[in-house]
Amino acid sequence: MNQNRKFAVIGGDLRSIRLANLLHMKGNFVNAFGICHEDLIAPRCADLTEALDKSELLILPLPMLNKSDCIYAPFYKDSIELNDLLRAMNKNQILFGGKISAGAKKRMDMHGVYAVDYFQREDLTVANAMITAEGAMQTLLNVYQKTVCSSKILILGYGRIGKFLAKILSGFSADITVAGRRDDTRIWVTSSGYHYADIHDDKTYTGAFDVVFNTAPNPILTKERIMTLQKDCIIIDLASAPGGTDFDAASAYGIQALHALSLPGKTAPISAGDAIASTILNICNDLGV
Repeated sequence: MNQNRKFAVIGGDLRSIRLANLLHMKGNFVNAFGICHEDLIAPRCADLTEALDKSELLILPLPMLNKSDCIYAPFYKDSIELNDLLRAMNKNQILFGGKISAGAKKRMDMHGVYAVDYFQREDLTVANAMITAEGAMQTLLNVYQKTVCSSKILILGYGRIGKFLAKILSGFSADITVAGRRDDTRIWVTSSGYHYADIHDDKTYTGAFDVVFNTAPNPILTKERIMTLQKDCIIIDLASAPGGTDFDAASAYGIQALHALSLPGKTAPISAGDAIASTILNICNDLGV
């Protein structure tokens, strides 16, 4: 396996720092730009041009862009414009980005840039789901004033995150109900020893639950359903913005509702960075670069 690849890690949070450091320690040629942090041990470049000139493979963060449509770079005082980067790239370079939007992909195509969205890889999404589930558990423990053991917990959705979360909660001997919408989900849930409920049935939400975890990106926890929950119930929404919870309704009804976003980068950045690094290297091997 090629251990002398030339990477530029541009922007990002603690995950990108771990990624850059790990690739560097593995013997790759790594330069970082847009990361001003004491934990970074990989060499730094003074400007974007230097970073691009020395690199063949560019790694942008997860998420790739911030709310201002610039490269996500919380440890950099200035903005890094995606268009500036695309114009400066040469045709032989490959760009890796996390959660590449349709608009960003269109701009990449216009500049003739070959780009890979590493967040679409199954190896990363599974690892990310595991880390997210563990982060969700940590979020609960930080605010919960009861024992998780014997608590009645509802998980909305049984995708990757829901599966890992149910497994973790079962280790705490919680009373777990999983709400889904398909017959095969019902079979998987009941065969795993959990209670099953219909996610679209309003009666599901009247079960006197202590905690509700939402993993569904759709508006599931509506005002009407929230009003049927017990007052001391805690909602932890793990779905991407805007989430699946009516947070205004929860606040008005006096129910604590947390929107726990980007947990891998917050609760386990080292493990999350390792997972991204492993995925990037797997993609490089697949591409033969």
